[in-house]
Amino acid sequence: MKNRKINLFLSFTTVFSFFLFCFSFSAGKKNSVNSIKSALVNPSYSENIEKIIVQSPQEILVLKSEGKWWSCENRGIKTFADKKTVSNFIKNLSKIRNMYKISDSLDGRIGLGLTEGSAQIVTVVGSNGKILSKLYFGASDSLSSRITVAAEKGKICYETEDDFSAYLKTDVNFWSIPEIFFAIKNPSNLKLSSADLHTLLSLRHGKIYGANTFPENAVFEKSITLFGQYDSLQRVDFYKRKAQEGFEYFYSQTVEPQVVKDNAVFEVSSWTYERLQKILK
Repeated sequence: MKNRKINLFLSFTTVFSFFLFCFSFSAGKKNSVNSIKSALVNPSYSENIEKIIVQSPQEILVLKSEGKWWSCENRGIKTFADKKTVSNFIKNLSKIRNMYKISDSLDGRIGLGLTEGSAQIVTVVGSNGKILSKLYFGASDSLSSRITVAAEKGKICYETEDDFSAYLKTDVNFWSIPEIFFAIKNPSNLKLSSADLHTLLSLRHGKIYGANTFPENAVFEKSITLFGQYDSLQRVDFYKRKAQEGFEYFYSQTVEPQVVKDNAVFEVSSWTYERLQKILK
């Protein structure tokens, strides 16, 4: 009797395990069909990208490789882009990632907002002027940490890891180099301690005020030039205007050799300007 119960239990366990295996195999097969491993931009092209266009339904920002620099431009404002930020964006675009298919119909694409006029569009252009990839990004899901995406052509829509939302911005303030002095790392004309030089090169500007325009009543304050090797330099022209309390400060800059035609006017906090004065006194 006891052996009969054991045999029944083993038979039941075997049948249950078989059905569980079949279910798991079926589910795994389904998931493998609906997911792929791919990159949004061919990794072999990552070193030959000349331009990235980030487009929202309202405006367009252009990132462009110019010599050893990157520039960013939007609404007539053009300045130097932070190479590290651009490099991280390219790295995310060209890495092999898991892509989960969520729709393969035009109606599904429209419903996901992956169309002109609703999506955030990223166009990647190669050094030969050829479009390498045009991508439509939709909503991101904070719970799954995924974002919807589709290529320009085709109806298939995917979800993938959301390491893009931070870069889908058309604001030059996000893309610009945050430090005031960035072009000359070892100025030959300044005799500073290593600590003071590090502080000087770490000082950051505020928002971009505009293009080629200083506020009304702003007057020239002083120029600071950092000289580097091979006739390279960065000149920063500071202006100030009277505020309710103290002064407000602004600056424009010139970097030579002049590769990027920078026309931005930046705001600088009074604390930063006073810190600068103290270092260079």
